[in-house]
Amino acid sequence: MAADALITDHGSTALYYAAALDGPVLAAYDGGDELIPGSPMAELLAHAPSLGRGEEVEEALESYRVGTGRAAAASAFLLPAAGSAAQGSALERLRLELYRLIGLSPPVAPVTARLLPIPAPPSRTPSAFAVRVRLDGDETHIERFPGHVDAPAHHLAAEYGLAGERQSQSAALLYRRTDRATAAAYSVEWTVDGWISHVLDSYPGCRTAGVVLSPVHCVARVRGGSLVSVRIEPPRENGRIVHSDPAAVLSAVHARPAGVSRVTCVIGGRRYEARLSPATAEEAGRIL
Repeated sequence: MAADALITDHGSTALYYAAALDGPVLAAYDGGDELIPGSPMAELLAHAPSLGRGEEVEEALESYRVGTGRAAAASAFLLPAAGSAAQGSALERLRLELYRLIGLSPPVAPVTARLLPIPAPPSRTPSAFAVRVRLDGDETHIERFPGHVDAPAHHLAAEYGLAGERQSQSAALLYRRTDRATAAAYSVEWTVDGWISHVLDSYPGCRTAGVVLSPVHCVARVRGGSLVSVRIEPPRENGRIVHSDPAAVLSAVHARPAGVSRVTCVIGGRRYEARLSPATAEEAGRIL
């Protein structure tokens, strides 16, 4: 907006400049054969002085004629110079044309803007993890890295509804939580069993689906297996109970063969004992 002149290639920025300010335009480009003859851009450049090699800008500007840019831009932007009474009605004209193309009548009620959702504090936990697994006897060692990190991993674990669709489609473990923030992403209510079945049907690459019900309780199913309840026993240290992310325990369950009744997870140097048992009807039918 503060420029005294514009040196341009055959891109459309010069046309915007000419329409807004009617400032001097100098052409400096090779090619341009793709321009449509007689189009506003072609007309602008046809009448714009060319800036040659070694030529001073002041010399080139001497042949510029005031109004050249405005006249070329008028037909593109319906400026007053084009003699059009449609200036300022581009939105309504575009709206009518789009409804005509799709064969529908425009709604008669005025368009109202949708309110933006109430901002939620950003989660400090990534929504997808590249999970490294090391099996050492009865222990399953779990290391997790943000899903976008290009690191060797046993599997990708993604939180359904928060992770991107690309990560969800690539995840071997898909899980969701029952907190209010995650629940806001859903428009229907699910039972635990219903949601797990839905995910396994919808994502062929997913091998294990699980629901985090509390810091010490999950329900999961490995594809082809039955629904299991996972009860986590957090370690106690100096009178404290140290919880881990239950989704990390689900990664350990995912990595172990189906049918085991106990999994010892080592996460961050701490041991978490997870007891697996067939899910009860109450657990399977719990509303999320």
